[in-house]
Amino acid sequence: MTRLPSAEVTDVSDQGFTITQTVTVDVPPERAFQAMLHPGDWWDSSHTYSRDARNVTVNLERQCLCEALPNGGWTRHLDLITYIPGREVVFSGGRVLRVGDQFGL
Repeated sequence: MTRLPSAEVTDVSDQGFTITQTVTVDVPPERAFQAMLHPGDWWDSSHTYSRDARNVTVNLERQCLCEALPNGGWTRHLDLITYIPGREVVFSGGRVLRVGDQFGL
């Protein structure tokens, strides 16, 4: 039986809290590293504005896991806070308040 990942509250303050989630996968480290650089292969399309996970990429210039939007737009889903080629990729993110057109880009 596959064990689902669990999250742990690792920090609490008056401004909010931090949840850390760790997942162990049984693949060589280089394969896991490469998979993290291609989120369009594993990101859920229902968790995108464009409804197409192929628009989600790791953007080293913007330092984010970003989604391309129509008319040259984009959105940042997660910040890329550590990038050590071939060794480590760390994303950080949280909830945001969104004000704008909620229904249809």
